[in-house]
Amino acid sequence: MLDASKDKLKLVVGIDDPKYKEDPEGFCSSDKLDWLVNAFCCEYGIPYKRKFVCISVRLDTDATGTITEGHTAKISATADLYGTEFILKPKVIDDIAVVCAGDFQNAVVGTVTDMFRFLAEGRSTAEVDGLALFRRVVGRRVKRTRILIDALKDVKVKKGYAEARLLRPLRRNDCINPSAGKGEMYLAEESRTPGDRWRRL
Repeated sequence: MLDASKDKLKLVVGIDDPKYKEDPEGFCSSDKLDWLVNAFCCEYGIPYKRKFVCISVRLDTDATGTITEGHTAKISATADLYGTEFILKPKVIDDIAVVCAGDFQNAVVGTVTDMFRFLAEGRSTAEVDGLALFRRVVGRRVKRTRILIDALKDVKVKKGYAEARLLRPLRRNDCINPSAGKGEMYLAEESRTPGDRWRRL
């Protein structure tokens, strides 16, 4: 059984912006549909700010394994595909404001879509269960860890992940190794192919 007082979480930020790869200070994530996410969060009391950082949440002891207790959702590195992996210090848990059992923006879009579908079918939007994917992260660290672990267990998409959010820019001292991106750069634009990724020099 998972124990919030013993199980350690691994919090990861993927940075793809060359400006912040060598120094993550001030990095912020973004939502392509920020107007929709903002309106949705305001309507349902979900913490949201224009400046935020997306964090991939996983168990440190089972980074690519399976959540137990009857749950089979894989903890994937999907979020980390967005760039260089910056692992965060445990203290960052104290600053996390909200977590989603899945990709935050996708969950918003999916929930809004279900609401419109229910309305079209003459059903109450109160039946839409998408809001249950979002959780405020409050309390002391053990309680916060429990909330994050519960979000991981509730991930329903195969090889999905839980996304937590800091409602502020990233700081260098949030990162275990703030120099993780040094020595990395994009391939020259003319030499890149669709399959190219980062190359370590």
